[in-house]
Amino acid sequence: MPDLNVRTIAVDRSNRIWLGTKSGLVVYSNASGVFDEVATNAQPVVINGDENGFGDRLLGDQTINSIVVDGADNKWFGTDRGGVLCTNPSGQNTIAIFSKKNSPLPSNRILKISDRQRSR
Repeated sequence: MPDLNVRTIAVDRSNRIWLGTKSGLVVYSNASGVFDEVATNAQPVVINGDENGFGDRLLGDQTINSIVVDGADNKWFGTDRGGVLCTNPSGQNTIAIFSKKNSPLPSNRILKISDRQRSR
């Protein structure tokens, strides 16, 4: 774990647990076994990796305040200073980045993303 200060937790359709911490993002690959005595450690999502498995961690060491899994299993991450990032289900490909510069967001500090639509 990059940090014990966990800010948000989400479970996706592939039974993975996504943990957003004060110092980055990690994923447990088996939600049902996360509390087992022999549970494997959470792993970062590595993007732009080379053949040796070295690459950048998705969202680096940014504080992750909110994670939402949408109906297509895409992940939406609300960060402390980087706005909103949307990825494909594995987190390997960025679908969109929303910030104060390119969207109507009033700030790049996103505390909560909601997956509920309001009734009108």
